[in-house]
Amino acid sequence: MQGEADVRGERIKDLLAAGCLLLVAGWAGSGWSEPGEDSSGGSGGAPESLTSNPLEFNLSTIKRGKQLYTVHCVRCHGVDGRGDTEMREFLKTAPADLTDDAWIYGNADVVIFSVIRDGRTARDMPAFRTELTDERIWQVVSYMEYLGGRRP
Repeated sequence: MQGEADVRGERIKDLLAAGCLLLVAGWAGSGWSEPGEDSSGGSGGAPESLTSNPLEFNLSTIKRGKQLYTVHCVRCHGVDGRGDTEMREFLKTAPADLTDDAWIYGNADVVIFSVIRDGRTARDMPAFRTELTDERIWQVVSYMEYLGGRRP
């Protein structure tokens, strides 16, 4: 029993450390924002001239989006995008399930882009505008659409 408690205690410490790193990286690197606001206080949203993903929805774009998702999103949303990771224990709100139709802010490309770029403080979602270029965010959007069932 003592061995199990030690292992469990070490696992909890590792998870807390990972959560703290994620939060610090989000705060230091990209800031947090409220829905409809970017972290600089301006109005959020995708570039005004765009109404949909400007990148072609193909295997190359999806593959690159998956690589970026793996680096930046898996910790909270999980490998399969369902949001059922251990991070849910450390956040105010559970990470969103990216595979279902229940999208709080809407599932249009430009809305997804905005959420990734600008973050959503109320949902513990950090902004990634300083970590990812617009093109890379669009690639992640493509991969998220793939997770949701869309196929090229």
